[in-house]
Amino acid sequence: AVVSTQSTGESHFTPTTSLLSGLFRTCTWQKQPVLLGAMTTLLRDSEGVSGDQLTAGVEKCLTHCMRGVDDVKHQQVRLGAIKLTEAALELCSRLNIVISETVLQTVLTHFRDLVSCEGNQNLKALGIEIVTHIENIL
Repeated sequence: AVVSTQSTGESHFTPTTSLLSGLFRTCTWQKQPVLLGAMTTLLRDSEGVSGDQLTAGVEKCLTHCMRGVDDVKHQQVRLGAIKLTEAALELCSRLNIVISETVLQTVLTHFRDLVSCEGNQNLKALGIEIVTHIENIL
């Protein structure tokens, strides 16, 4: 899912994550799970993207998907945001990508809020795993 031009080999990973993240922030809740899924796929298929571009794309995805984590009405949106966050953290762990402490603190705050008020036990358990993972990073 990494888009690149044949002639230059230039990766369009960061602009694509910026586009999807921006669309996520402005679209209706019905379309958000699709965009979250697209961002998750983009992250999972990002082998070969340079370190700086990958870091910028991951940070953009993480900060913009927090709106989905905060969506108290729509369980599918929260699940998509949780899966995207899991994929981003897994990618960072696998490729030794260092995410800024500010971004990690923001994500941690949103997930602590999710865990404190989530009624669905499965989503709450996933949220606890992410909180624990980020606390171990910090």
